[in-house]
Amino acid sequence: MVEASVKVKYSGERFSRGMMDAYQASDALTGVAKFSEIVAAEIYGPDCKVKAHIQGFSRGSAEFQIFFDLINVSGELLAMLSAPNGLFDTIKSVIEFYKFLKGEPPKSTKKAETGGMIVENNEGDITQVNGNVYNVTLNLNSGDALEKFVKKGLRAENDELSMVYRGEEIAHVAGGDSKYFKTLPMGQKLSENQTEMVVRIAAPILHGNARWKFHDGRGMLSAEIEDLNFLERVHDGSERFGAGDVLRVRMRCIQRLEKNKPKAEYFVEEVLGHETFTGPENTVDLFEEFDQTEGEKEEE
Repeated sequence: MVEASVKVKYSGERFSRGMMDAYQASDALTGVAKFSEIVAAEIYGPDCKVKAHIQGFSRGSAEFQIFFDLINVSGELLAMLSAPNGLFDTIKSVIEFYKFLKGEPPKSTKKAETGGMIVENNEGDITQVNGNVYNVTLNLNSGDALEKFVKKGLRAENDELSMVYRGEEIAHVAGGDSKYFKTLPMGQKLSENQTEMVVRIAAPILHGNARWKFHDGRGMLSAEIEDLNFLERVHDGSERFGAGDVLRVRMRCIQRLEKNKPKAEYFVEEVLGHETFTGPENTVDLFEEFDQTEGEKEEE
């Protein structure tokens, strides 16, 4: 058995009193533990298990220590793969690889002659990663675990997450990059476009980062909210909603080909305005005003 510990620290205005929302704390603890277990199994084999023990929060930031026990691995293998350094090196590389991919699956991959994978992202940038990092990143359970302690933990632009091992920062994520930490979508991208639109709120999500449901005047759609400042206002209670409220948003739509069928994904990049419902006439006017604005843009 090998013992190791890593310090996980959330900083930003919301964490200045050393406190963290109970839902966030639960996701953070289970996410870190699960992600570490996935990485350990990839490096040391499927029989490797990780037991995680938590030491409480520190004042001044939401900071906790997680102690890991790596078990069911031979001493020879642990020595050969430099345990536990190999575990934390891989954690660091996976987190950097997620930032490199920017929430999208690789545009292209090929095996490198020296080992590992050469990967191109959707912006045309190219990097090389080892096989363990590549496999962990494309693991669906890995994406779910990272979403729990990275994406759900960083709700505002000025939030930050760092992981420290033996006094050295092995990983750092700023609030603006948190949206990249999720299960990577599969399927060929067919198209992507952005537009400003008005949508009626059908089902807001007041805890966590699940998709909201909206009505766009033609039908229902679900969309992921990427506007961290808006989410922060929702979570601290300064944004309140009533039946029939509408949002003006900048929406991004991505179409993918999955199982030979086109599938649309929606993302609210920025909430531009929130209009409180005051009656049927007001709602109709908002949609008509938007349609007229769009028509003027097309004529230009």
